[in-house]
Amino acid sequence: MYCRWTQLTHKPTPLGIIYDDTDLNHLTYPLYRDSVPLCQNVSNTELHQFDEDEGSGDDDDDDDDDDDVDIRNETELEHCLLDTHGDDFRWDDRNFTVDVAMIDAFIRIFVAPYPDPTVRIPLCIELLHNGEKSNFVLANVWCRENETDYASLHHYYLEKKASSSDDEDNEEVEEHRRR
Repeated sequence: MYCRWTQLTHKPTPLGIIYDDTDLNHLTYPLYRDSVPLCQNVSNTELHQFDEDEGSGDDDDDDDDDDDVDIRNETELEHCLLDTHGDDFRWDDRNFTVDVAMIDAFIRIFVAPYPDPTVRIPLCIELLHNGEKSNFVLANVWCRENETDYASLHHYYLEKKASSSDDEDNEEVEEHRRR
């Protein structure tokens, strides 16, 4: 539901795949639940209490209540995001929020030191070290290995966290493709 793939730091996100091996620098920053400005104060553990007039969300008039069981087991958060906000919650249609400190770090680390990248191409180790300190992942970056090298393309990802699985990541991407 929260788009775990927006939190990927160990492999490309779906957008990262688009930019992979291009001449564009692509940096990522993991987005968590607090980045979605909808339903911020709604419980993700308390189940929603459906009124009889809310119905099951099922448009056909048959007496089969199998679909009702799934829908009636929504948490308050799921109900708020998916039922109340509907299309507003789609990851490709909604805005997200980040802390001002993240924007400041991005400008301070990746923009301000290199006003003209044709004059000063950054060292990979510089970008990697400074990016990791602020939780950025250098998914597709042009940088130099040392002072005398020409710029070349590099991909830097973090080690995969033990709690995350590729199957869960892929299932979530597929779920959002179907929406």
